[in-house]
Amino acid sequence: MAESQDVQKEQADARGRGNLWSFEVGYKVLLNAKTVPTHAVSAVFKTKLRPRFIGPFAVVVKIGLAYTLNLPLNMRTHPVFYVGLIKPYRDPSCVSSEELAPAKNTPEAVDTEPGRR
Repeated sequence: MAESQDVQKEQADARGRGNLWSFEVGYKVLLNAKTVPTHAVSAVFKTKLRPRFIGPFAVVVKIGLAYTLNLPLNMRTHPVFYVGLIKPYRDPSCVSSEELAPAKNTPEAVDTEPGRR
């Protein structure tokens, strides 16, 4: 039993976890909308075309790998979430044009054959 646990631990450690961000208190984060109840998301957005992440919300307390977020009262949900369910918020006004995808420099199509449309 202990041997199989050791093998499982080695495999889990080799693979790792996808998101192990570390956030400070007061930092703005986005919350994964898939894990939040529908009534809580609809308090912020419409449910049909809701985004994947909602927010930004401020981090209030860090407890191990869980974070308490400053959620609006109308969301009516527990405010503590695992670090894998949140990601850092980047203010769109601070994004430089170099970080955006470059525009395609394709020449306009020129009709070289007469009479063809």
